[in-house]
Amino acid sequence: KAPGELPFYEVLARRPHDTSGNYWLPKGANRYGDGTDMMFIAVLALSIFFFVAITVATVYFVIKYRHRPGHKAQPSSSHNDALEITWTVIPTIMCVFLFYYGWRGYYRMVTPPQKALEIQVIAQKWAWNFVHSPVGVSDSNLHIPVNTPVRLVMTSKDVLHSFFVPAFRTKQDVIPNRYTYVWFEATKPGTYRLYCTEYCGRDHSQMKVNVVVHEPGGYERY
Repeated sequence: KAPGELPFYEVLARRPHDTSGNYWLPKGANRYGDGTDMMFIAVLALSIFFFVAITVATVYFVIKYRHRPGHKAQPSSSHNDALEITWTVIPTIMCVFLFYYGWRGYYRMVTPPQKALEIQVIAQKWAWNFVHSPVGVSDSNLHIPVNTPVRLVMTSKDVLHSFFVPAFRTKQDVIPNRYTYVWFEATKPGTYRLYCTEYCGRDHSQMKVNVVVHEPGGYERY
């Protein structure tokens, strides 16, 4: 590189981070993040459906059975087996499906492959340090290869921090005096934002850095 010119990896890390996506979710770039998106969409859709259905039914019955001159109050049913079975069985089945798919997605997200690339992560007020094993290269931004499982071994020097990359649908607390782990497999080269999402003091908001997902061969060059 020419004198005064930034190294290529610094140029990549200083690019504006990818902000594409939709109203609900940022762009997904983790091979095993689709399950998280599907669970979010499923729970949101169910919530909207039942909110609308219950609201419409409530308004309908309030209008239909409102007090009016010349109309006597109708007796309430004391028991209805079919209705009680329906509103017990259907929500139970829905909860079982939500639990199963949520558990399956969680299990995949917390079980890294045996041959994942390992990177050491040290958090402190108010910065991140990423050490690439076994060569020992360290950086304040996270550099990873595309289409390769990456496992982070994380700890904190001082207080509780939290590692969060929205594009990877990945979040994990970083705790003093112990190690926590997270893994992902980035599928789309680019620059993404990494946040600390646990309030850690005065400059907590400054603990945002970039994750650079390199094109094939770029990580080895880095």
